[in-house]
Amino acid sequence: MNKIKDKIKKLMALSESANPHEASSALSKAITLMQKYQLSQTDINQADLVTITQDHYQHNMSGPDGTLIQGIAATHGVFMFKKPANRDTGKKAQVILTGMKGDIESTQYFMEIVTRQINAQVSHWRGLNRASIANGNDYKWGLVTGFVKRFKEEMKVVCAEVGTGMVAVDTRLSEAEQFARASFNLHKGKVSVRTNDHRANGTQDSDKISSARGIHGASSALGLEKF
Repeated sequence: MNKIKDKIKKLMALSESANPHEASSALSKAITLMQKYQLSQTDINQADLVTITQDHYQHNMSGPDGTLIQGIAATHGVFMFKKPANRDTGKKAQVILTGMKGDIESTQYFMEIVTRQINAQVSHWRGLNRASIANGNDYKWGLVTGFVKRFKEEMKVVCAEVGTGMVAVDTRLSEAEQFARASFNLHKGKVSVRTNDHRANGTQDSDKISSARGIHGASSALGLEKF
């Protein structure tokens, strides 16, 4: 059965090909095998779920940085949660990503690109407006909110262009979340963000942030430690 699962995984990977004929054929074969052996996408993916933990410079990750990582991760089928720093023990805050390895690597890659642009844009805006750190943080919330919304829409378009009419239900995020909540005994929480002119300005300027720009001078394209 493991050989069948491996074959289905390879076909599912091919179904994301830029070649419409190849993508359609691979997806059709994968679905046929899943039906023949009565396998769900959960059966295929669950064995490949991994958890990666990395330090973050912020204390509790309750601000826009956490929201940005969470938004990009969810788009790639990765579940993200964070652990606050512990001043008593000196332990740093941590970002914990659960999902398939390739999806986590894609999440980290986009995070490296986008975070640098957002931080640079916030510094530029504060300099132009002689804004305080607090106002800059509100502006950053706007940048993050606007970018994440646009990024999700862009990814939907990409998926639609590759789509063939036989689209398997994408359960990666829900599977990763179930796995993480069971492993770490997590509970759901809420994030509240105040609305003001600075955040509105950030949302308006979010089109200046692009996920298509490459990484320059990064020691690691997959590192979260610089965020």
